[in-house]
Amino acid sequence: YMPLVTKGSLEKLRTHLDAEWEGTPQFVMGDFNADLDEAECEYLTRASEGHGAPGFESAWCEALDREGPEHTLHG
Repeated sequence: YMPLVTKGSLEKLRTHLDAEWEGTPQFVMGDFNADLDEAECEYLTRASEGHGAPGFESAWCEALDREGPEHTLHG
């Protein structure tokens, strides 16, 4: 069992990625155990404040064809 991701963890991740962003695509893969409308996902999908980096996009939402359930064991 993995606990739900915390905003503090996401802030550390986003700060690191924003500092390294050079205008090229960045990919973050994983299961954040959060619905797309929850604050954690909204935090990652909005544009970065002060760095100019765009927000991340959900591959599940962007996929033309999807297989399997939208939610995993914990979500």
